[in-house]
Amino acid sequence: MQLDFPGHRMRISEIVKVFLACIAPCASFSLINFGKKGPPIVVAEGFEINGTAVTAQVDSMYTGSLLVYSASIKKLGLAKAAAATHTRFFPFTDAGVTEKEAPAARESFKRVGLGSAKPKVYFPTPGVHEPDGLFDATVGLELFRNKVLTLDFHDMTIAIGFRIWV
Repeated sequence: MQLDFPGHRMRISEIVKVFLACIAPCASFSLINFGKKGPPIVVAEGFEINGTAVTAQVDSMYTGSLLVYSASIKKLGLAKAAAATHTRFFPFTDAGVTEKEAPAARESFKRVGLGSAKPKVYFPTPGVHEPDGLFDATVGLELFRNKVLTLDFHDMTIAIGFRIWV
């Protein structure tokens, strides 16, 4: 499946029966449950915040860039940023929630910059559903602006960057 944000297209391939080399930058993903009782979601490796590796849920309904969950704030060296007082409302997250917003030095995937020139990182407030420490963050639409997101469910890989299909 491919979400081509600059081309405003979604592509779904025929069933692939052979291994296709993942076009760089590429990483693996897993399907896990959100929390102990939640639905299966895509959780990928390869994301980074300020150069530190992050495992992240890929959420095409999340309109922010990178939401770091409480259990991972200290591990990712973001305690100072998480103390931010500025907030932003996200209408499509948990039926509408406010999250704390802070500047970030860099948001990337396999060392390739994503999102805007002035990246923002987000942190939960009461009311944000957290994933029981199963992954560090959620990545959303602001990171994929002007990118092509490819999820290969056959080989369980994620690629972000260029158009693969024509």
